[in-house]
Amino acid sequence: SKSLAAAVRQADADAADLLFMKYRIDFTDEGRSKGMFQADLDIWKRLPQATSHGERQKLVSQLINYPWNRIIRTSLLHDANIFFGATIVHNDVQFHWHSIVSATNISYLDVEACSHRKFATRQQVTNVNDARRMVVLDALRATNDRISSLPNYPNVRDEWEKFALHLLEWAKSRVPETHQLAYAERSAALTRSLTTS
Repeated sequence: SKSLAAAVRQADADAADLLFMKYRIDFTDEGRSKGMFQADLDIWKRLPQATSHGERQKLVSQLINYPWNRIIRTSLLHDANIFFGATIVHNDVQFHWHSIVSATNISYLDVEACSHRKFATRQQVTNVNDARRMVVLDALRATNDRISSLPNYPNVRDEWEKFALHLLEWAKSRVPETHQLAYAERSAALTRSLTTS
């Protein structure tokens, strides 16, 4: 697409190894489309005021952890060994945080380069509400292990802790009753390691 080509040109012009773009949400069953979710739009509007790399890292880390709202320089992907997590759900958490913390130059372009199709009637992995949801614990621990020792981690630490604690709380109601005790125990241990590391 023209938007994607423009993003690649901008990334090269900025010598960016990570460049963020806007997106659209297509509600396919309803035949309607809208721009970015409001939370992301609010963050997007603040990007022009981010004058330092650390401020930019902090802001973009707060975007929804979609992997397709950015392009990443291949050398960063390889040199920092950035990849998706091994879990069936929440596997994009690690990619989102690791790519941001590892980036040395983050840029953005005010174009919509991707559409996210949402279906009301189709079963999607995102909607898993069974024992597989337990892997949120593994996804968060693996991500924390991956990013917490990196030099730029302090730039996003507060945002990472807020995100992880919120995700743990969100996932709790989606774990079946038979796994609630195990989830509570593992969640408490993970919370301690997140806030004391």
